[in-house]
Amino acid sequence: MRKLIGDDWHQFQWFESEQERDAKVAELTGRFAYYRKGDRPTFLIERVEGMEETE
Repeated sequence: MRKLIGDDWHQFQWFESEQERDAKVAELTGRFAYYRKGDRPTFLIERVEGMEETE
């Protein structure tokens, strides 16, 4: 996938509350049902508190 989107690609998902965000982080960092034993996702999940809007 890296060849298609490049190394500098990022995706952000914003939530109404910290609780919603933390629940999604827990879901995404847990074991996925459709992966084989031993498979590890190769994405990085980081909590972002907020970003300033730029004009």
